[in-house]
Amino acid sequence: MSRGVRISTKFTCYRIAGRTVDRLNQQMRARGPVVDGKRAAASTEWSIAWGYNAEQTATTCKVATADVRARVTFSFPNWDSPKDAPPDLVARWEQFLSQVFEHEQRHKEIAVSGAREIRAAFLNLGTFASCDALGRRAQKEARAIVERTRQRQTNFDRREAEGEGPALS
Repeated sequence: MSRGVRISTKFTCYRIAGRTVDRLNQQMRARGPVVDGKRAAASTEWSIAWGYNAEQTATTCKVATADVRARVTFSFPNWDSPKDAPPDLVARWEQFLSQVFEHEQRHKEIAVSGAREIRAAFLNLGTFASCDALGRRAQKEARAIVERTRQRQTNFDRREAEGEGPALS
């Protein structure tokens, strides 16, 4: 648990084979996960789920506890490197995979940050005249935070693309 947020992380891999950079790139373009309609070397899928327990009196309702969960699934290439693979190719692959992992890990951090924001928002909603009013406000806040989190993910990828993100070369 991370500051009141439950996080689950799953890893999936797709297999690639080859003895050259070009072949490995070709395999990733053919077998990698689809992101925004295009194949990618790796991906991070995320979702945030939320709930809360309300504390109700005769005239008020407020959040007593908040339960927020972030689910993250990574997809990475798994190179079945031949025993006699060129050492420089192995080194380049390891560097590439390290950079890809760092990139995808940042996507997870952005998603977890969004989950923490939802929890904090719920706990700071204040008191409402009814639990229905509280529920409407909580849902509105959570959806807005999820949308901002999606935008942060998009902005991160855009900055990475401008700065020549991870590439096997």
